[in-house]
Amino acid sequence: MEWLESLNEADCLVGDWNAHNQAWDPLNEDDTRGKDMEEWMVEKGFEIGGEYNGPTWERIVNGRRQQSRIDLFISRGVRK
Repeated sequence: MEWLESLNEADCLVGDWNAHNQAWDPLNEDDTRGKDMEEWMVEKGFEIGGEYNGPTWERIVNGRRQQSRIDLFISRGVRK
C-alpha cells in the first residue's frame, strides 16, 4: 500500500489505477489494488459510493464491445 501513502494530503483524486473492487466496480472481481484502496479509504474515513452508473467509456474492437469505468474519484469537499 506504499503507493497510497503519497495521497494522504490530497483534496481531490481522480484516477484509473486498474484497482478493482466490488464496492465501486461491481462488474469485476476484487484485486489486490482494489482491496488496498478500499482499506485505505475506510482507514481515512472516506465513504465509497458504490452505485453503478454505467461505463465511463466504451469502444468496439474486432466487433466486440469493450466497456470500462474510472476506478474512483475522491474528494474531501470544497474548501472555503
